[in-house]
Amino acid sequence: MKNLNQMLPKKNIFSHLPPMISRFFGYRKEKPKPLPILLTIFWSFIGAFGGVSVVEAIFSRGPVFIERGVPMIVGSFGATAVLIYGAIDSPLAQPRNVMGGHIIASVIGVSITKLFDINYDGSIEDLRWLNGALACAVTIALTQFTKTVHPPAGATALLAATNDPIRRVGWYYIPVVILSAVVMLAVALIVNNIQRRYPIYWWSPVKPVVTNVSQDMEMKPTESKAETVVEVPDDHRSSEVITISGTTVRLPPGLILSPEEVDEDMIACQPTDVVQEQLLKGLQNKLNGYDVKEQ
Repeated sequence: MKNLNQMLPKKNIFSHLPPMISRFFGYRKEKPKPLPILLTIFWSFIGAFGGVSVVEAIFSRGPVFIERGVPMIVGSFGATAVLIYGAIDSPLAQPRNVMGGHIIASVIGVSITKLFDINYDGSIEDLRWLNGALACAVTIALTQFTKTVHPPAGATALLAATNDPIRRVGWYYIPVVILSAVVMLAVALIVNNIQRRYPIYWWSPVKPVVTNVSQDMEMKPTESKAETVVEVPDDHRSSEVITISGTTVRLPPGLILSPEEVDEDMIACQPTDVVQEQLLKGLQNKLNGYDVKEQ
């Protein structure tokens, strides 16, 4: 999985789309503000009602599904609705987990059930407890291995092994589960992006950049007249500051830069904003817990 992550594009592919389109794929330039609780509840209700009703309409009215005895909805998708409409920020509710979890669960549940049907001479009812337990346990193990843990998937596998109407559907259960997951995700992309944001990520979360300093340093290019001030936090000497103005650096007593950290040739030939940025980088190894502010 780690090697696969490295092959994926670093920049969000949806950022190239028009804002009105990329919005419904969860892309935002800035993190949206949290909604009041009543609005959150309202959109969770609308999403759950819409997603479940669309799935039920498809399987209860489609002739091909009626002929094969497909249930109106697989029960585990009620739990999926709770996650993807009511807990949309949870890692368990992201598309990779929803799709991956249900696909793995349906394949494992049907496969193990078929193996029991083929290889057991007695009544399958005698070992249904083992069939269900094994299907659920293998699903959990595989979703953990693939980082697609989705709690409702355990029920998806268990139903394939223990529920008689679903057992009679057989291998057709797999496309039924996939279609159900796709439909509920499609509704989530519409409803959850009206005033909220979903998904937080499609494949894997963005890892924060770890630096050697305890607080992030903002090193933004500034105009030549701007000053960059590094303030010591309260737990250090609060009266001392480091000021960078143009190509001038004023240091507090006791803080000395080495020749490698202050390259005079670099200062002479670089623009002022570049000098400020590189000087800050040179200070970074010496500073621990400093706030950098631009004035």
